[in-house]
Amino acid sequence: MTLKSAKNTLRARGMTINSREGEYRVNFSGGSEPMAYYTNDIEDAVNTGIAMADQREARREADRKLAQHFVTPIGAKPAMSHSEEFALRTDLRAIEQSLFQLRYKALDYTIGNPQEVLAKIEAVRAQLDSLTSNVRDQIDPARVEIRKSIHAKALASNAQS
Repeated sequence: MTLKSAKNTLRARGMTINSREGEYRVNFSGGSEPMAYYTNDIEDAVNTGIAMADQREARREADRKLAQHFVTPIGAKPAMSHSEEFALRTDLRAIEQSLFQLRYKALDYTIGNPQEVLAKIEAVRAQLDSLTSNVRDQIDPARVEIRKSIHAKALASNAQS
């Protein structure tokens, strides 16, 4: 491969390659010196430059997906309205308060049968767990997908290395 064809290949990906005394320097266009890669082999320089560009694009794509999750574009409908989310969080707080009150009553020895109190506590705890998981399922599905795609890309880039 010639230096000219290497420059054309890397320029198309936003990279630069320079040659000085048999040593090749690959970097991002406008990149700082710590990001530069040096080698004596032009093939290695081109392959590393392509990998650097691909890795940068993967990071940018992950950032775009993350931004889409936290910022709703103009005109797009969010997965859950603010009033729905507020209602779910209000229910969750009410159940947490009920659980706290039942625990407090369980410490009071003057109330009737302790087994009944414990059964009520377990029932409220089950409701709390169910509601908590429902809230998380409705609020967090996009975060889960983003984490999965970022993890998959990281594994793929590590496998290529």
